[in-house]
Amino acid sequence: MKKESHPLDINRYSIADWLRRSARYFPGKVCLIIDGERTTYSELDQRVNRLANGLIDMGISKGDKVAFLYPNCRQLVECYFAIAKVGAVSVPLNTRLSPREYSYMIRNSDSRVLIYSAQFSQVIGSIRTELKGVKLVNDGESGSADIVTYEELVRDSSSDDPNVGVGLNDGCIIYYTAGTTGFPKGAFLNHGNVIACAESHVVNFFGWGHEVWLGFPPWFHSAGAECFLMPAILKADTVVATAAFDPIKTLEYIERYRVSCVFLIPAMSIMVLNVPDIDKYDLSSVRAFTSGAAPTPEELKRRILKHFPNAGYYEGYGMTETGTITQLNPEDSLRKEMCAGIPYHNVRMRLVDDDDNDVPVGEIGEVVVQGPQVIHEYYKDPERTAEQTTGGWFHTGDLGKLDNEGYLYLVDRKKDMIITGAENVYSAEVESVLFSHPKVLEAAAIGLSDEKWGERVTAVVVLKEGLEMKEQELIDFCRDRLAHYKSPKQVIFLNEPLPRTSSGKVLKRELREKFR
Repeated sequence: MKKESHPLDINRYSIADWLRRSARYFPGKVCLIIDGERTTYSELDQRVNRLANGLIDMGISKGDKVAFLYPNCRQLVECYFAIAKVGAVSVPLNTRLSPREYSYMIRNSDSRVLIYSAQFSQVIGSIRTELKGVKLVNDGESGSADIVTYEELVRDSSSDDPNVGVGLNDGCIIYYTAGTTGFPKGAFLNHGNVIACAESHVVNFFGWGHEVWLGFPPWFHSAGAECFLMPAILKADTVVATAAFDPIKTLEYIERYRVSCVFLIPAMSIMVLNVPDIDKYDLSSVRAFTSGAAPTPEELKRRILKHFPNAGYYEGYGMTETGTITQLNPEDSLRKEMCAGIPYHNVRMRLVDDDDNDVPVGEIGEVVVQGPQVIHEYYKDPERTAEQTTGGWFHTGDLGKLDNEGYLYLVDRKKDMIITGAENVYSAEVESVLFSHPKVLEAAAIGLSDEKWGERVTAVVVLKEGLEMKEQELIDFCRDRLAHYKSPKQVIFLNEPLPRTSSGKVLKRELREKFR
């Protein structure tokens, strides 16, 4: 008798199977409610099939790269799953970047098609000549014979599932993360990485019961896609969203749709709690209040739990390249202040010194991890891949320490990463722009504490002798060359050299202490 293949054969299992399953067994269930517009699982699957077949008709096949540029919306969700059904690789683009950064990412990823919202028509138009060979799909009026209209592509294509064989080891997504040498780097995830991360969130956070999700992590980020959007579709849950975060709408939607799982970074939580008449809203449906990007102070947690009385507070720590590494559960939330939690069930974590030896409990070391969520490579960057995966462990660049119970506390970032409003900003990228100003002699980018954003990007600058400059002049200079969230919000001018080590490295910790 011929042996039947296992239903989860790695050569026939991808994130597209989640949508197929949910549409088959829950066709009339609402998948998305975005600014009040509802889409069922059956409707989403049909549109995804049409978009997938439209991409095939445009010449896209397995392994090709397709970039897309959208805020949180239905089209962004359709792109992820249509590209997966083709067997191609998604390249989601951050909506807050500069034209120069978009041009680099699209070309570096070898994207053959770019799908983008009409709101970015002018931005993309400014780099059209740099995107040689890239086909364009715009969700508004194309206004050009060589730009395909999104809705026409969906309308005119077959609704049959393309049924391309895609497996766990096939490429799924390239996320571009903040660069330390002037340009971002592409974290290349296969379907197995994405599935492991999303399924871990179901196991560790939410369970398999029906949930209604509301949150504002951008879905072009790994956190928004793999820790929010993907787990919901895996479980056939309902996702509630708005195009832009609004604290009053957040409270209204929780009450109207009986939201059970909320995802807000600390800065957003503060805005919601500061709504004057918050107590008039029924928030009793929320059972899980989740957060990330930065530790939540105890005082803020207590305020959240006061207004969401039936909720447990969850925090997670991770990065694009590793998925979620640790979580802090509700029972530990208040007794473990500023703690990142314990590793996920499928993550191995160590803290090591510069020679990759384990450090004792209580001592500071670099967080290194292994697991099915961890990327195997940076796209077209074998040197960086080898550097980050020394000894078979992924080196996060984050410094932390463990307590006697094995809980992780993050204390610093090895490469001076700044976290502002849940966005990662690397100082070297900002400094490369600061140094390009003709009046700047020395410069350092650091993160200083900010009540609203967690950290604000701050430039500490020494000007060339005899020159003067206003703070706003340098801020505007940076904003013309960087995404606004990466640009300094504050400039501190020094009349003395930057403090340095004996080897010439700037002492950024000393700067942070001085100006905090």
